[in-house]
Order: sequence, then structure tokens, then C-alpha cells
Amino acid sequence: MKILIHTMHTSRSIGASLQSCALGTELKKIGHEPWLLYYTPPGYTDVLSRRIPCRGLKPLLYKRRIAKLNKRFAEFKKAFHPPVTEKYTSDYELKQNPPLFPVYICGSDQVWNPQIVNYSDSYFFTFAPESSVKMSYAASIGLDSLTERQAEFLKSGITNMNYIGVREDTAVSLLNKLLPGVHVCQNIDPTFFLNSDMWRKKAFPVRKKLPEKYILYYPMQITDAGNKILTDLKKRTGLPCISFTGALRKPYGVNIDLKNIGPGEFIDLCDNADIVLTNSFHGMALSVIFRKKAIIYTKAGQNSRMESLCRLLGLSELMVSDFDEYENKDWRFIWNDCYTGVQDIINSECFMARKFLKEGISLYEQR
Repeated sequence: MKILIHTMHTSRSIGASLQSCALGTELKKIGHEPWLLYYTPPGYTDVLSRRIPCRGLKPLLYKRRIAKLNKRFAEFKKAFHPPVTEKYTSDYELKQNPPLFPVYICGSDQVWNPQIVNYSDSYFFTFAPESSVKMSYAASIGLDSLTERQAEFLKSGITNMNYIGVREDTAVSLLNKLLPGVHVCQNIDPTFFLNSDMWRKKAFPVRKKLPEKYILYYPMQITDAGNKILTDLKKRTGLPCISFTGALRKPYGVNIDLKNIGPGEFIDLCDNADIVLTNSFHGMALSVIFRKKAIIYTKAGQNSRMESLCRLLGLSELMVSDFDEYENKDWRFIWNDCYTGVQDIINSECFMARKFLKEGISLYEQR
């Protein structure tokens, strides 16, 4: 059956690209034909477009670098993403000429975070035919709390959905409070559908000779705590630090700051790292998949995604909120057996996730 996935797959977000690949791969595995909605309203990044907006001085200076980076993401998309529909640039275009599919799936990633999607109701499939099945898989809200406007946006949109799956346990609680009569299921992030060997087959080698052992530093947000942990970690281990921030100046504590790192190169970097220091959700997810020595540190707000995954997999010991908490932990002891039993949890969650997808998709056949 043809299925349309609606997520933010055209962005320069490694996590968004990985989860698009993973969900598409899983849907194909269970016998369906997945497609991705090519949706890029104003303000969205489009790695498939040759046009690079140049507003102000900074984008002008970065134009060549952005073009190279877009190429890395586009290469990964071409190799491992489902095909895309025709291009839509607004909710109005979607409603005027909707892409027609029997089943629509929204997710994963922060597709229900109003701040990120700019309150677009397209992520609730308001453009889809009434006869179709509209479901979400591991949709993320990504917020620790909701304003009144955000709550109303979600409440209004979710009433249009037939089958609801979210990524965080906190999202389950939030939606149960908003809509007490609606059943909401928690889904594991789709990246866990693929094991380490499957991800290795999707890796692109980094085009630079790297140290044999290194700390991979992947900050979504640079914090004082992160800087202090990195400094101490380098001192304790004697390992160099590799990152890929794309900044003009090399960040504090970083020995090698790589440029033009797409999803494929990130997989390679994570797989070959000795230690991963990150406050990225998918940095954590890939670290778990590759069984890395990982330290997950919090950032200002929006920690619910990482905290929820830690609780789900029993890996809360890997997470710290400040330098003191990091310093007071015995990391050798933690890393020695932190992954014991984790694969059993992942297998169980993936089994339930496949059952969820199959049940949601089967609603169309029941109509």
C-alpha cells in the first residue's frame, strides 16, 4: 500500500534525515510503498534546492559551505530516503491540490512542536481525504510544558487523527490531559528499527584522516557545563576531540572541527568514536545503537526527548545536568555494564511499534 510520510526531511538536521530513512525502511520492510511529502513553506530549509537564500552578511559568507553541506544531505536522501511527491510550499497549496494516498503518517521528529512547525495544521493532515487513514508515529512535541495557544493548536489538530503515536512519555501525559478520551501510544524512535550493522551500511566515510581514537562532541546547544565536561574528559582520557559545528572559529576544547558533515558522515563518526559527548537526541540514539561510551548533558529547556528515552531504556545514569553531577559519577563503572539488557528493551519496543504501524495502516482496509 502507498503511504505518505509527513516530516521535516528536507532540513539540514541529521536527526530528521536519519528518522526519515528509518521509518521509510521499516514501512518498506513490512510490505508497503512509502513516500515523503515534499513540503517546504517559507522559512524551511530545502537541501534539494539549488537556491540558497542570502539575507544579510553571514549567509553570504557561508553560501559555498551551505551548498556543499546541502549536497551531503541530498546524497544521503537520494541513497536511502523514500521518493518525494511534487513540491508544496504552503498549506494552501496542499489543500488546493492534495497528494492522494490511502494512508498518511506524521512523524517522527518534532512535527507537533508548534514553535518549529509554525502552527501548520498540515501535520494533522487537514488536507487529506476524509476516507483516508491519518496516523502519527513517534510524533514529538519536544516541549516540557505548553502555553494556552500551543495546547489549543494540538487539541484542535489531534481530533483530525485516527491513530496516535508519540515519542515521549511526557507527550502521552500532555495529550491525555488535553483529550482524556483519546488513546495515545508511546512509540520508540524509528532509528531503533535499524541495528548497528544496518546503519553501518548507510555510512559515508569522512573525507579526512582522523585519529584512531577520539571524543565525538555533538552539541545541539553549547553550554558552560558541556565545555567543562569536555575539558575534564580530554584531561582524563588524553583523547583529542572531534566536532562538526560549522562555526567560523573552532569551538572551545575542539581539536578538529569538521565541515560538510551530513547524515552518512555522522554515522561513520559516531561508529568510530571512543566516547560521545552530546545533548542531541539522535546523538544519544546512535550512541546507544553503537553501544558507545556516552555522556548526555542537558541543555536549556527541551530535555524531555532525551530524558524520556533514558527512562525507556534504563539509561538515566548516562545523563547529567551539570558538571558537578558529571564529576561525581564513576564513568568506568557506568560504561562497563550500562547496556546490559538494553537490546531486549529495544527489541520489545520495536515489536510493539511494528504492531502499532500494522494496526493503524489496517484501518484503511476495514473501511
